[in-house]
Amino acid sequence: MNRILLLLIVLGGLLGLALWKRDTNNKRSNSAKLIGAAMRELLLPTLKEKANDIRKVRIVDGDKAVNLALTGEIWTVGERDNFPAAFDKIAKLVSELAEQKVSKKTEAGKTALGDLQLELPSGKEANPKAGVHIDFLDEKGSSIMGLVLGKNRESTTVGKEASPFGGGNTERVVRLVDGSDGDTAWWVNNQFYELSAKPEDWTNKSFLDVKEIRSVAVTAPTAADSWTVSHKDTSGEFAFEGAAPGEVFDTAKTPLASLLSNATFTDVLTKDKAKPDLMKDASKVKITTFEGFTYNLLVTKKGEGSDLKHYISVAVSADFPKARTPEKDEKEEDKKKKDEEFATKKKDLEERLAKQKATEGWVYDISAYTVETLLKKKSELIKTAPDPKSNPDGSTTTKGSVTPIMPAPAPGAPPAAPSAPQKPISVTTPPVTVPPLPQAPKTEIKPTPSPDANPATGKPNPPAAAPAPAPAKPATVPAPESKPAAAPAAPAK
Repeated sequence: MNRILLLLIVLGGLLGLALWKRDTNNKRSNSAKLIGAAMRELLLPTLKEKANDIRKVRIVDGDKAVNLALTGEIWTVGERDNFPAAFDKIAKLVSELAEQKVSKKTEAGKTALGDLQLELPSGKEANPKAGVHIDFLDEKGSSIMGLVLGKNRESTTVGKEASPFGGGNTERVVRLVDGSDGDTAWWVNNQFYELSAKPEDWTNKSFLDVKEIRSVAVTAPTAADSWTVSHKDTSGEFAFEGAAPGEVFDTAKTPLASLLSNATFTDVLTKDKAKPDLMKDASKVKITTFEGFTYNLLVTKKGEGSDLKHYISVAVSADFPKARTPEKDEKEEDKKKKDEEFATKKKDLEERLAKQKATEGWVYDISAYTVETLLKKKSELIKTAPDPKSNPDGSTTTKGSVTPIMPAPAPGAPPAAPSAPQKPISVTTPPVTVPPLPQAPKTEIKPTPSPDANPATGKPNPPAAAPAPAPAKPATVPAPESKPAAAPAAPAK
């Protein structure tokens, strides 16, 4: 009886285990079924209508992050102390995503997200399974729409001839993070190369635009290295002011016409990095223009080798004519036209002034190429005078003498024996008198009588022709006698 009871208990346990396994397998089977979204044309079909509600954009990639926000009337970069952001770049990102089409879709469960690099980045450390998270937020900081850009790949196009340059379409996988698309991951023909989570990539790089320079004055930390150049008009050459004899500004090595024209910077320093000591030994630069602008700059460089950085700070002012002075006997139609041109020019100058004054109060990391001229010493700007002892033919000139250049020996000829030092040959040669050539004596030609007479006429035969005289040899002209170089040669006799 006890054995039968024991067997019944064992059988009950086995039956319960079998039922539990079946339920577990059913649950696993159900969980393996992925929920996907229907195929559609646009990746973010509602972004366009929600674009006007966007007030913030957050981009996270691994341990890097940037926060862009509409502050008042301008977009700013939070990681750069709210420095003005590149609005055109933000608008381009929103427009590009709003119009982005999908090429195909794939179903990816949670375990497959890492393989496609579609996991959310933490912003604290790099994660090889995470992508780039872009979140569009409203004024309260609530998410309007978020997505993750995952893995890039090269895809081939079936049925089409392969490209001679290799590869096929460039694709990137994307998923929405709000769960509205379920387990669907979308492929798009766009790799978003310019998208970055680096704050410096989103700053407004529009900087100085110096035109029509009148003068440049550099006050270096060492007084001897300071210099000032100017010119009277834009077509003239720059020259040193107060130059000493021989100090000529080398315009070929130091062009100033394009100095700081449409200049850009690499990055802007936050207040904690732009400490007063950073610009302590900076060169002071004052640039004036024919348009009335004055730029007061501080320029310096710090570090060595790959750590070398160049920094600049800016202060801008301007003095523009408030009104145009009419010309004498100016016609009414000419006056109207010139007044309109003056007003247009004045508006352009005022807008440029306002734009460039927005750069004040910051310290910028700038390329060496942009400011290297302003850090040169005066000695490096002086034009090197040509060597007065050098002749165009390569010979060396000494006062009162010429050292001739000996021709190279002909191929195969024995080397010339070294000659003894010679005294310089005087460049002044006395006149040489050449005697007149002697005249050859004239020869008189007489007719020769014929020995026989013509029997028919009885008259003598005509005289035979005389032989032609031999050509006279030219007289030899005596050569002038050579004399030592130390004393003038006597005239030839």
